[in-house]
Amino acid sequence: MTSEEMEKFIVRYSDLKPCKTAFIDAHTPGSNQKENFTIIGSGVSESPDQHVHIKETPGFNIGAAGQPPGCTNSLHSHTTAEVFYVLKGRWRFYWGRHGKDGEVIAAAQEERFTRKKHDPRYPYNAINFVLEYSNLKLSNIDHIVFYEKPFLKFERLLETYVATAPKGLKGNKIRFPKISVGATENLIIAASFAKGTTLLSNCAIEPEIQDLVNFLNLMGCNIKWISKRKIKIVGVTEIKEISYSVMFDRIEAGTYL
Repeated sequence: MTSEEMEKFIVRYSDLKPCKTAFIDAHTPGSNQKENFTIIGSGVSESPDQHVHIKETPGFNIGAAGQPPGCTNSLHSHTTAEVFYVLKGRWRFYWGRHGKDGEVIAAAQEERFTRKKHDPRYPYNAINFVLEYSNLKLSNIDHIVFYEKPFLKFERLLETYVATAPKGLKGNKIRFPKISVGATENLIIAASFAKGTTLLSNCAIEPEIQDLVNFLNLMGCNIKWISKRKIKIVGVTEIKEISYSVMFDRIEAGTYL
């Protein structure tokens, strides 16, 4: 896949195009102040004015919305399930004419409260925080879901794009716009099985990268460092099974100390 083809599946925050008439069947006073975005798939928008950034969907839709305080969303209905991630501000979600239908789900992350992993007081601190911050009682909550770093996961989800290569991957020259361990690792693996030669520059050089390269080369891949942050990879079609001991986790070791 070329850089030009990849661009078709990238939506940058600065390129988002809003629509203020997403739900045309019912308008509540002030609802025209809400900005609705459809990032992947058309979502549940009913307006022909809604711009869909990526029309091909992998089985789900991703959208976004922004509105000023006191702005009420237009009433609408659909049969699809929705998951909401609040990135900024205070929001109240409710369903049905009287706001008593549907389910309310609150999410909180562990380290936000005590900065301690596996704190025995978690999730009690998180529950109390969510209830107090949202001005809710425990009886108002149907389900509470706990997981780590929800905002970070959502940001990564927004930055994710779906790409396919029906005819296989081809080697290319790629320079990372910024140094990234995850991006370097993923492209090293992909390039190892692409056709031809790939040159990666501005690569991350953490020990985990070196360990991954050693592991892949022992399996039969052809990966060489040609400078401090530049890697040459010649794609292969076959690899062999090996036994390998992965290096220790530096982050966990530091946390333990």
